[in-house]
Amino acid sequence: MRFLLRFSAFLLITLPLTAHAQTSASDVFEEVERRQDLVDTESASIQMEIVDERGRTRTRSLDVRSKTDGDRLKSILIFTGPADIRGTGLLTVETDDGDDQKLYLPALGRVQRIAGSKRGERFAGSDFTYEDLGTRDPDAYDVTMAETTDAAFVLDARPTDGDSKYSRIVLTVDRARYVVLRAEHYDRGGALAKVLTADDFTEVAPGAWRADTLMMEDVQAGRRTVLTFTERATGTTLRDDLFSERQLQRGLR
Repeated sequence: MRFLLRFSAFLLITLPLTAHAQTSASDVFEEVERRQDLVDTESASIQMEIVDERGRTRTRSLDVRSKTDGDRLKSILIFTGPADIRGTGLLTVETDDGDDQKLYLPALGRVQRIAGSKRGERFAGSDFTYEDLGTRDPDAYDVTMAETTDAAFVLDARPTDGDSKYSRIVLTVDRARYVVLRAEHYDRGGALAKVLTADDFTEVAPGAWRADTLMMEDVQAGRRTVLTFTERATGTTLRDDLFSERQLQRGLR
C-alpha cells in the first residue's frame, strides 16, 4: 500500500464511515488510499536501523521523493550513507500493468529491472522487500472485514497476484485517522512471517497523517528494520524528470 511506498507509510468522494454496519472493507481500504493521496508530493530523509538475529545493528541514511501523477504514484529512493551503500537507489513507477521497479547499484554501474519473481527478496539487506515498497493497488486484493471495534477496523487483504510472497495481510486501521497502525504479513504457507508497526503520526495536511516511525519485524528470522523520519516536506514542486533512470544514477543531492 502507498503508506509503505511513501514510508508512512496508501476518490474524491466522501464515504459513509461512521456506522460499523454501513462500512465495508473496500470502503476502509479506499479511504486509507484517498487520505494518502491528499498529499501529491513528498520529500523525506530517513534513518534506517537494521538489527539482525544476533542483535548486531547497522545504521544507514536515505532520501526519498514521491509524486502522484494523476492516479499513478512514482517514487525514488537513494541511500546517502554509509560509504559502502551510498548511491544505491530504487525507482518505482506505478503503471497499468503493476509496478515498474528499477535498482541501481553503483558498484556495477548499471540499472537493473526487478522481475516479478524477485519482488519477495530483501531490499538492500533490510527486512523490507521490493514488494513491500511497491504501490499495492487496492484492486489487486480481495479484502474482507475481519473485525471492527470503536478504535479500529481490522481488514483481511488477500493478494490476487500470483507473484506475491504473501498469502494474506491483516491490517489494523485507526478509525479516527484512517492510517494503518499494524500490518501482519502471512507467508504462502499461512504462517505469520512479518509484522509492520507504525507510530509517531504527524498530520501533514488536513486529514492526511504520516508515521514518523516504522518498524518491520521478521518474526521468523528474529530480526527487524526501523525507519525513522528525520526530515519531511510535503506539497513541494518535484520535477517529472526526477523519476528517471538518469536521476537514479546521479542521486538526489
